[in-house]
Amino acid sequence: MAFERSARRTKPIPLTPLIDVVFLLIVFFMLSTTFIKIEAFEISFAGGDKEAAKPASKERVTRIDLGGRGRIFFNGEVVDSAGFEQRIDQQIREKPAMPFLVRAGERVPVQRLVDALDTIHRLGGRNVAVDRWDEGERAAAEAKADEHDTADPLPEFEDLLEQ
Repeated sequence: MAFERSARRTKPIPLTPLIDVVFLLIVFFMLSTTFIKIEAFEISFAGGDKEAAKPASKERVTRIDLGGRGRIFFNGEVVDSAGFEQRIDQQIREKPAMPFLVRAGERVPVQRLVDALDTIHRLGGRNVAVDRWDEGERAAAEAKADEHDTADPLPEFEDLLEQ
């Protein structure tokens, strides 16, 4: 006995429920996504106009110079990283509107400059300018710091060297 097969009719897939589900998924992911607030601060480069870049007096700007061998000069005095943060915090509490001028020598890694800028911003400094530290002035400051630097650069390793 031979059975005749009837031709299959394919039913079309309804698109309206599919579109509804897609829109519901889009809305769900849009609402559940965490929006990231990117913190940034504006930097003015003081090197553009040399006359405008120079402050009228040293009292009107806080100078931060990044020298070789990891040295940080805060208004001409050598400070370590902890002292740098304390000085910045103190300066912002005393004179919050005073601008900061961060200068870096030619051979200073960019990461050190970014770290200094980040520290200033994190502690509340908002008026920051960046400039290149003149090589002659940098060399004079480094030489002066070398004269006064009598501490051993690596005192924590002395006991290891003796063994």
